[in-house]
Amino acid sequence: MHRFFSVFLFLFLLGSGPARGAAAEPDARLHLELGTGPETARALLAPGRGGRILAWIPAGSATNRLWQSPRPDVLQYRWRNDGGEKTWVGPQTCWEDLSTHGDWPPPDFVDSSPFTIVALTPAGAVLRSAQTEKAPFVCERTIRLTAPDTLQITAAFLPVADARADAPPLASYQIWSVAQLPFPTAAVARLMEPRRIDNGLRNNPIDPPPRLSEDGRQAWFDLAGLRLPPDLGAKCYLDADAFTLFYPDGRLHVSAPDVAALPDGEEPCRAQLYVGGHPFIPGEAGRYIEVEFAGASARPFPVTFRWEPDPR
Repeated sequence: MHRFFSVFLFLFLLGSGPARGAAAEPDARLHLELGTGPETARALLAPGRGGRILAWIPAGSATNRLWQSPRPDVLQYRWRNDGGEKTWVGPQTCWEDLSTHGDWPPPDFVDSSPFTIVALTPAGAVLRSAQTEKAPFVCERTIRLTAPDTLQITAAFLPVADARADAPPLASYQIWSVAQLPFPTAAVARLMEPRRIDNGLRNNPIDPPPRLSEDGRQAWFDLAGLRLPPDLGAKCYLDADAFTLFYPDGRLHVSAPDVAALPDGEEPCRAQLYVGGHPFIPGEAGRYIEVEFAGASARPFPVTFRWEPDPR
């Protein structure tokens, strides 16, 4: 981790940073640190790389609870995978229309282009994407260390007045929360009605598959016994609004109570669990999972991360 800002630098940034709604230039910094000292929660943001969070070290944790790529210069299927937590736009079928490079990798304006710092305090930041003529909105991310053990990200799509005339309506998009996390030993998803599970969905299924709790409200994943396919990636789609991930030193709770409701008959893409990693980085350093949620674009979408250390 990089050394944290001094109090003077924090005050300088707070006083000189742009106010909400003010015109400002995108910030190319790859390291913007939140937190006021080693005894509190800390976070490392990258305004210059899609406004993502590269690291979050809550109180009671000795390590980064997000996965950060040790080799961000190595492309993964034509994509620079920095790791961390970010906001994408869904459904993925819209990427070709919003991107200059087809349906993969993700559109630059949410994934890799610099974000503007709209507001900044020692424990929070508001970051906003650049406007692109291809999208009828910009993405705004509000990142807050709300408690020593809690990180909250609220993403919003803000409509732009001069969007192209043939742009799809804002309601046709989804706010897509994607967090890359260190590989846990197990995971459990909290299911919500109609509690659908589609393990694979045109992709490789997670093996062993999830097992349901007796009341049918939880799906358990044994990741210690995971058998990966040759391309190292597998995914499960669920009607779920929370995950708990189990690590040797504690538990990570990730919740999104406002996940978007989907019409009957649609695939259960409100939540997704991806397991695998970076095939070009050998060993444990290249392994990660993704916890993903989809929210409606018409309102801000909060996702909360809470760390529960092992009391032993």
